[in-house]
Amino acid sequence: MGPGAAGLNIWGAPPGAPRWKLRLERVWGVPLHAARERPAGLDRLLDPLEAGLREIDFPEVTVEDQVTYLEHAVGWQVRRALRAGRFDLALEIRSHGARRIAELRYSFTSIAMVSRRSTFARSGAQPATTDPGAPWFPPGGVTPPGPEK
Repeated sequence: MGPGAAGLNIWGAPPGAPRWKLRLERVWGVPLHAARERPAGLDRLLDPLEAGLREIDFPEVTVEDQVTYLEHAVGWQVRRALRAGRFDLALEIRSHGARRIAELRYSFTSIAMVSRRSTFARSGAQPATTDPGAPWFPPGGVTPPGPEK
């Protein structure tokens, strides 16, 4: 007798089934299935996208240029998959493209190319920003030291 005899755990759910999954199935009224494997033919369609990105990998090609290329190429591949009646393939291509664009935009090389403003700016001798009680600097201003190497 009791929940253990009925195959339920202490929360009233069958063992192994997550509570969120059971709740969604109950609320939505449809069973949730496990994630499927990658659709057949996906790698064949994604390889040209990556090859195209490698072909335009030059210093003068910006991240935004790469993103524009990827958006157009992904759009073309999605339309091609939809014409073939492969909605699952179109969704996978689109999600891969979105992940790849996010990777390109969060590139550490573009973040590291930020110049320090403090090496170019001079403090003092800026009449528009004077405060009556602020310390007085010489008329030529004071150059802050550069970053330590």
